[in-house]
Amino acid sequence: MNAWFGESRPLFRVFVSSSFRDFRIERELLNQLVFPRLREFCESRDARFQAIDLRWGISEEATENHQTMRICLDELRRCQSTTPRPNFLMLLGDRYGWRPLPSEIPEIEFQQLCDAVERSQDSSPESELSQLQRFYRLDLNAIEPERVLQPRDASFDEAQLRFILQQAALRAFAEDDPRRSKYFDSATHQEIRNGALASVQASEHVVCYSRNLNYFARQRSQSRDKVIDQEYHEYCDLVDDDGTWDIKADQRLCNLKSELRDRLGARFRSYDVSSPNDEAWLRSFTEGVFLDLSSIIQDALDERDVIAESMDSEATLHAMFGDQRCRHFTGRVEERERISEYLRQGSHDQPLLISGPGGSGKTALMANTAAELDSPEHSNTVTIVRFLGVTPSASDLRSMLISLTDEIRFRFQLQDESPSLSEMNEVVRYFHETLAIASANKTLVILLDALDQLNEVDGAHQLAWIPWNSLPGNCRLVLSMLDSDDSMVTIESRAIYERATSRIPTRNHIQLGRMSRIQGKELLNRWHADVGRRLTTKQQESILDGFESQQCGLPLWLKLAFEESRHWKSYDALPTGHDGSPGLSPGVPGILCDLFSRLEDNRAHGEVLTRRALGYIAAGRRGLTEDELIDVLSTDEDVMQDFALRSPTERESGQRQSRLPVLIWSRLHGDLESYLTDRNAFGTTVLSFYHRQVEDAVRRRYLDDGERLYLHQKLAKYFGDDTRHPYFLEDIDAQRERSRAFPPTPRPVNIRKVDELPYHTLEVAKLTGKDDPTALEWKAVADLLLNWEFLEAKAEAKP
Repeated sequence: MNAWFGESRPLFRVFVSSSFRDFRIERELLNQLVFPRLREFCESRDARFQAIDLRWGISEEATENHQTMRICLDELRRCQSTTPRPNFLMLLGDRYGWRPLPSEIPEIEFQQLCDAVERSQDSSPESELSQLQRFYRLDLNAIEPERVLQPRDASFDEAQLRFILQQAALRAFAEDDPRRSKYFDSATHQEIRNGALASVQASEHVVCYSRNLNYFARQRSQSRDKVIDQEYHEYCDLVDDDGTWDIKADQRLCNLKSELRDRLGARFRSYDVSSPNDEAWLRSFTEGVFLDLSSIIQDALDERDVIAESMDSEATLHAMFGDQRCRHFTGRVEERERISEYLRQGSHDQPLLISGPGGSGKTALMANTAAELDSPEHSNTVTIVRFLGVTPSASDLRSMLISLTDEIRFRFQLQDESPSLSEMNEVVRYFHETLAIASANKTLVILLDALDQLNEVDGAHQLAWIPWNSLPGNCRLVLSMLDSDDSMVTIESRAIYERATSRIPTRNHIQLGRMSRIQGKELLNRWHADVGRRLTTKQQESILDGFESQQCGLPLWLKLAFEESRHWKSYDALPTGHDGSPGLSPGVPGILCDLFSRLEDNRAHGEVLTRRALGYIAAGRRGLTEDELIDVLSTDEDVMQDFALRSPTERESGQRQSRLPVLIWSRLHGDLESYLTDRNAFGTTVLSFYHRQVEDAVRRRYLDDGERLYLHQKLAKYFGDDTRHPYFLEDIDAQRERSRAFPPTPRPVNIRKVDELPYHTLEVAKLTGKDDPTALEWKAVADLLLNWEFLEAKAEAKP
């Protein structure tokens, strides 16, 4: 089941594919007229909409390193994995478009191309072979060795290299050989292959608009090979500056349209147009795209409602998260045996506690335990797992216990009594009663990972809600948390640990030690094999040496090392860590600095975007929603100026974007996905850091006092904007109408505003270092706390 069906506010993410120069008008209309309407359409249905337009997302550095197609296809795959439908919008005209060089070529295939070059009688084989071997280097770190295209330099001739590859491919591969296509396909054609043609049910999630200019229809009917009118040059493919028409490119385009027409049926919209500025076409196009996409979105939402009724979305999301975390699990033999012994026999009606330093693999062990229980030999056992902090409902105690109780009653087919649960003690009592009833006939196993990730609301950290000495006979409760001696642990987490360990005997406490070098090597090899990669002996030994140093044996360090080393080529020297020494830096904080350095590189995301995006998330009281983050980044002059400098499209168009394109953040989020999580903030889902080590490293690197003040000032201004963020989410007339109704009901409150605004206003006052209560910053705090509208909203929201 796709996680999209379990999201509280589903996201519709649509990739826009077209050649650029000939669709500037249409893409501007999409961004100005259609996409805002679709965002409003989705917002009115408690959903979100994002359009991914690559025109505004690829830096010059990425182009220099031939990363354009990788970025495009990565974003397309992200749209497909995020949104079942719709996820792909195609615009086709009379221009086939740019044909990128393959960034990787399998070594076996490359040698066939070289053999074809050597057999050629029409050119200089030695010169052409030299060019191929110079610009395509052999990478043995790919499990299937491949040649990798090298960055551009002064002697790089893309057109010449493309010609050599195409001629070699014609001689080496038969016409129907699928290996041929990568040397002749345009960028748009490659996107379409992956976004539409490779899908069996493309018509359900793909829409195509084909604009056919009458001028080129006449060209084809009259078999002309010259495009005389210069105003049409940018709307077709030319062989030279004299207007010679690229007939072969046009034929490939016509074939592609024909294939799409057959595949998509009614979703292939074809329009014969008199000119690119034809107003009738532009009106039909903009209205048609809105109607097509909104119709598919509504159908998807209707289907989602039906599926949601028949599934436990919370349980499904935790199961999916667990599957990801226990993949390639290795080692921990002794600990697994102790867990198995507890599950078989129990221990004096008490829970089992697993603790360890941050990054020691507690979550993976818990996930593996759940996976082992999901087997035929445990058919008489019901297993329920919650990875606390991973979903909004698993972030606060009340939501978690209600969700847990509901799942237990559903799994044991108990009658839903639906009692009044207005007080927290009633929620706890109902949970305990359900445990006793449910485990009467079957064994019930509950796994609660990361107790310290629960927020402190409702006394969660006091742990009084846990049945420490009164578990029913057939009930097993396994808990995990941070060790108190972890150098990164907070005072509050240490207190939670001490409360827990004081209530259980030593035999019910498993403390995770460090993994051995052999176990680390096995796990590292599995991770690399899973993505089709490996390392040279020197590279692998360097990582394993780091694994054994300082904070030796931490799976988190090894995971971070894998994320870095999966990009290494066999011909690369060891990278230089942030401390200047070769190899990855020792310790989790050190390797996180290496991660941040990679993200800050201009070939990746740049220092400004990385620093501000992570800084804003860390500065939020409880994190930020994705839309809030994009909003505040868009108001940050440093971010927008950096975007303008790094975006060639921004400079060429001469137009300054007023909002940061979603893609810019999306690419960074993709690289940080393993280290961010969604959390509950009074009914709203916000982005936060899953690993505390990551958050601490972000604060150390990006949140010195000066930067903290700047970020809190920006967030205070953002949440304090009454136009953008009113206190109440309905107009005054609707509020008056509500006040006349009986019984009275609270007004819908902008909870994010009343929760975040006082926090940032107070932080600004404290960070200015002024003790004078008459200072402007403290006056702003007093004004806010005495504002009647704020007080009313705060009282009605109760956050």
